[in-house]
Amino acid sequence: RDVLLETRPDVYELHDLGFGRCSMAVAAPMGWHDARNAPLRIATTYPTCAREHFDRKGRQIETITLHGSVELALLGLSDVIVDLVETGTTLRENGLEAVERIFESSARLIANKSSYLFKRAEIDAVIQGMLETPASAGIDA
Repeated sequence: RDVLLETRPDVYELHDLGFGRCSMAVAAPMGWHDARNAPLRIATTYPTCAREHFDRKGRQIETITLHGSVELALLGLSDVIVDLVETGTTLRENGLEAVERIFESSARLIANKSSYLFKRAEIDAVIQGMLETPASAGIDA
């Protein structure tokens, strides 16, 4: 879901597959408080998701788009990070904590819109088969 929300591909989201669960979160150093007297500097691999989240809150931000270990950006580049969090272990190992959850994410089954238009019966049959046999497919229905 996080990739779909970030990149907005022209696809149909057909089904939540129920695995790969994590959260998009704002993380900061332990005990951090937002002073709100200047734009919040955010390091992230997900600038669209971060910008939309803080726009909804009316909070002015500056984004720094990074790839890789976003946690390292808190060494003077940014105030907070916006990143995926599964267990929080990596955050704790870097002296950080999730201060806000933005949304939940998990793996999604998607289809190209034109393929779905022409092969809808076949694709729907695959989805139905997945829903009928969750244990053998490794999917929680």
